[in-house]
Amino acid sequence: MRPKQAGDSDWEILAVGKAAWLSGHKPLLTAEEYALVLAATSNDVLHSSWLTNKPKSEFTVLAVDGARIVGLGQLCTKTEANDYGLVEPMDVLPQYQGQHLGTRIWNELKTYSQQRGDKGLQVWALDDNDAAIAFYKGMGCTAVAKGEFWIDSFPHKPATGFQVDF
Repeated sequence: MRPKQAGDSDWEILAVGKAAWLSGHKPLLTAEEYALVLAATSNDVLHSSWLTNKPKSEFTVLAVDGARIVGLGQLCTKTEANDYGLVEPMDVLPQYQGQHLGTRIWNELKTYSQQRGDKGLQVWALDDNDAAIAFYKGMGCTAVAKGEFWIDSFPHKPATGFQVDF
């Protein structure tokens, strides 16, 4: 586990994020949505109601196996401290899931956010993503908001915002 460094490949980070995200979300997508995300070379096809005013990304933590990136978490923060950090995205490759990497990534983001002086963390999960919802609840989060997620122009999917206070 380590913070993102200057020499890390943004392309590799995007590829790991996409592969991990698709592994958990594929059952929730139509074949057309899956194909669209699979073919995308950026995250531009993904949209959500909670990212319309997305704060800047300040901190990225990587789970690594040797030199290979196998998971990541990104903390987006508001300009001012004493607000909530937004975890977006947080992904672990399927073959590395179940090894507590998600918990370690979450805890790294939480520690950074606490040191920054934030009130807590916020994160979103699709309502049909039972594994993500169980994970965030296990991290002490409670549901605090409803939102929408959509891929390109496909119909929206409902999502729930979770929050943990420090």
